[in-house]
This record gives sequence, structure tokens and C-alpha cells, in this order.
Amino acid sequence: MLKFHMKRAQDKMKSQTNKHTTDREFEEGTWVYLKLQPHRQMLSLPHLREDGLLAYKPMAILERRLGKLNNKPVMYVLIHWTNRPIEEATWEIYADVLA
Repeated sequence: MLKFHMKRAQDKMKSQTNKHTTDREFEEGTWVYLKLQPHRQMLSLPHLREDGLLAYKPMAILERRLGKLNNKPVMYVLIHWTNRPIEEATWEIYADVLA
């Protein structure tokens, strides 16, 4: 009996999800819109000095954005770091940068 109810619940969840999705095929050269997230994954660990502080310091704030963290408003800033190319700018919490 339990398996029956579990299967029925799973089927209902699957059908609800599939109501909002469609299979789409695109031809080469078709323009599409993508939703990009305002963050960037760091591939390497930051360099630290011998005293444990970051070797890079903020050089400039390129952009500001209001976001949420734990359902509270938080100001994010796009930081251009010293001795790093502008392409490696990262989004950081403004309060953490000030600390």
C-alpha cells in the first residue's frame, strides 16, 4: 500500500513539473536568451601572505547589487582586485569587504 501511494505521489510531482517544461529544438544560428547568475565560481584559492591576510586588496568597486542572504537584504559589490585582471573581478558581500 505504501509503495502505491509513493508511486502515485511521484507521478503527480512529475506531471506537475512537466506541465511547465517543453522539449525545444534549435537550429544552428538561432538566437536564444540565457539566464546568467550574478556570481562567478573561483577556480583557485586566494593567495595569502605569511600573516594569513589576503595578498590581494580591493582596487575598485565596479558595480553594486542588492541581493538576499538568509532572507535578509545584503549589498553585493563587484570588486576589481589589485594585481588581477578585470576579468577576474568577483562579487563579494560589501560588509565583508569593509572588515
